[in-house]
Amino acid sequence: MLLRQFVLKTFALSLLTSILCFVVFHFFFSDKFRIIYTILPFLFGTVNVLIFYTLLKVKDSSLSKFSSKYLLCTTFKLLGSLLFIVVYLFNNRNDVIPFTSTFLSIYFLYLFHEIMSILNFFKKNEKREGTHSKT
Repeated sequence: MLLRQFVLKTFALSLLTSILCFVVFHFFFSDKFRIIYTILPFLFGTVNVLIFYTLLKVKDSSLSKFSSKYLLCTTFKLLGSLLFIVVYLFNNRNDVIPFTSTFLSIYFLYLFHEIMSILNFFKKNEKREGTHSKT
């Protein structure tokens, strides 16, 4: 149930962000428009769903195991993103500023979404555990 809600929210965010990127680049910076800008939100959405799914699998484990898994996932996401940026910019040297600014904006938007979802998950678990311990 929790994963399905996260997937739906992430898909809605991806769709909204993709439309926003399309509108901004197509109408205001048409000479800089690349289709990759509308695909990036879905790429980050997929990565966030995979990270959330991985974290849900270790949610009942110790806090240290959960933290280690989260840090590992975040590290892979960061290194994968850096590799993606380097490869893309190596092949498209004239798109440095628009691509980097768009990529980083989307990266931080999804990072915020991921962190807020994990914090909400912990708050719900804390309330659920508090309710069960009182009865």
